[in-house]
Amino acid sequence: MSDFLKEILEIEDEEDVFLNAGKWSQLTEEETDAYIETVFKYYREKGFPYYPTNKLYRLKRFKALMGMDDSKVIKGKIVTQQLHGLSLCWTYMPHSWGVKCGGAKYTPLEVFEDDDHFRAVIRKVMTLGYSSMGAASIRGMVRIYRGAQSVSNFRPTSASALYKYFCNPGDTVLDSSSGYGGRLMGAIKAKVNYIGYDPCTPSWNGLQEMIKDWGNPGNTYTIHHGGSEDMDLPENSVDFAFTSPPYFNTEKYSDEETQSWKKYPTREEWLNGFLKDTIRNVHHALKPGKLMGINIAKVKSYKTIEEDCIRVAEECGFVLVDTWKYAMSNLMWTLPNKDRATSTEPYSKFEPIFWFRKKSGNDDDGGLIKKVDLDGDNAIDVQTFDFFDQPTPKPEPEVFDFFEGDSESKSEAQPETKSELPVSPVVQPELEPDVELKDKPDSEII
Repeated sequence: MSDFLKEILEIEDEEDVFLNAGKWSQLTEEETDAYIETVFKYYREKGFPYYPTNKLYRLKRFKALMGMDDSKVIKGKIVTQQLHGLSLCWTYMPHSWGVKCGGAKYTPLEVFEDDDHFRAVIRKVMTLGYSSMGAASIRGMVRIYRGAQSVSNFRPTSASALYKYFCNPGDTVLDSSSGYGGRLMGAIKAKVNYIGYDPCTPSWNGLQEMIKDWGNPGNTYTIHHGGSEDMDLPENSVDFAFTSPPYFNTEKYSDEETQSWKKYPTREEWLNGFLKDTIRNVHHALKPGKLMGINIAKVKSYKTIEEDCIRVAEECGFVLVDTWKYAMSNLMWTLPNKDRATSTEPYSKFEPIFWFRKKSGNDDDGGLIKKVDLDGDNAIDVQTFDFFDQPTPKPEPEVFDFFEGDSESKSEAQPETKSELPVSPVVQPELEPDVELKDKPDSEII
């Protein structure tokens, strides 16, 4: 038995468990097996590596989000990826690790709790390009383990950029599906008032904590504990509406009877009982001439959800005025292995954001829309479908320059089959201790 193997078997200190890639790359096969078992036993004793909830961890990520220049997020009609703030939101939502997604065989928590799967997770951390072993790398790998899928969260930076683009400070925004707090945190950054709805009790509790910790004294935040199909807000009281609703039954946030997938188990019931009633309620609450944005995308269980969403919105009195792209994932994983290093294309996956306008009294009989008020006095001619003639705000200095990787797509789970292609390592920047894999591959390579 080598001296190093003896050291591994005698590890007791936490720091010694978390080796870096430089050390484990020198291990023999026997030493690697022993190290995997040491890490396995460590986490069986410590439990699942949830995001830290201490004040310092949260404060660092809040400052990173607040200091991030979100004027760079919207480019053309694409909402680009800037992942600041996602880790902060997840610290308030530990239950999310146990939520079943679509056709996924496992939740990330189930992967962790299965001994064989978890040992495989540890080995993959060592072989797929992570720079060190630890809580961040374990979280990242259980998200993308074969047969598993983690739930999504809307990026706070994207929400903030959209609120600033379409609203004035102090405006009231409506989010009919608050989810895991990405749009709430974006509202805090953008200094707008926020009204949200969510029937999932653990999520609602987490949202309340977020408001208590980070809400601006000059703004108001109201989270209704219930479904948006039962919304009852005053007429013409909201300046802007934006949400990303459940994609039918893709993410089953809880087993509570108030969940839309339980109340409306078929596509037809869900469309008319949840989505259409929600949109009708938003139309009632939204001021005339104002915008409603919906990020929604087709899934295997509902391939016409985009078209149906547009149709019911128009039936509720809205007019579709534009469609943008919401960048979701870097699809470099889907390229042949030999092409990944030389490709200069972003290969991003996109989901649509549909923009609807509530007609005002000055509109012709449902004909062409003359004007949309995008930002106070900066109204523009919608007939050109060009929402980007506004002056770009002066950039603010960035406080922290690191990404906080997370799953963010509600797309289907990864198949439980391995790619025949060799796997290129994922190169991670050495920026801060909680950096994780940014994106989930769209073809199984794990």
